[in-house]
Amino acid sequence: MYLCIDVGGTKTLCAVFDEAGKVLEESRMPTPPTYPEFIAQLKVKISELDHKKYKSCAIAIPGKVDRTKGVGIGFGNLPWKNVPIGKDLQKFLNIPMAIENDANAAALSEARELPKHYRRVLYVTVSTGIGTGFVIDRELDPDTLDTEGGHMMLEYENKLQKWQDFASGRAIVKRFGKPASKIQSIATWKIIAHNIAYGLI
Repeated sequence: MYLCIDVGGTKTLCAVFDEAGKVLEESRMPTPPTYPEFIAQLKVKISELDHKKYKSCAIAIPGKVDRTKGVGIGFGNLPWKNVPIGKDLQKFLNIPMAIENDANAAALSEARELPKHYRRVLYVTVSTGIGTGFVIDRELDPDTLDTEGGHMMLEYENKLQKWQDFASGRAIVKRFGKPASKIQSIATWKIIAHNIAYGLI
């Protein structure tokens, strides 16, 4: 069995997978504002899972990664910097750890579900922020591992802004007062679609 942890700006998901990639169990918790709180609460959440023995653990984080040292360098919409998340969890779980940017991990997973003739796959996720991942021949492109597409600078409303600052889920809530899932106005959705398309183009 394998333990996977997806750290998000607002929530953290834990899931246990079998050898075939089937989800056996999952759990979630709000992501605390500080890293020490996060580690403490995550350890409790993992200990509450029914499954206890894992071959390894994969951690997906919303930011830049030092893959060799298992360090989260930056976490996008979280204020954490240079935190040894891999080492901290390895002390607790005592199993091999792999840490990767969340959009890269999602890109790899989705690309491997596609027919093999799709050699080049761009993955874009619009969530709290905006993440991107690029896969070539079913492997993450090493030249774009740390591109952080949501941080791309664009001229919007007569000033340079990060794409995710005006097109992400957080930007939608800030501008329109509610999450995208609760917006029904066609006029509003045209603005949202335009802002997302602006970065895609």
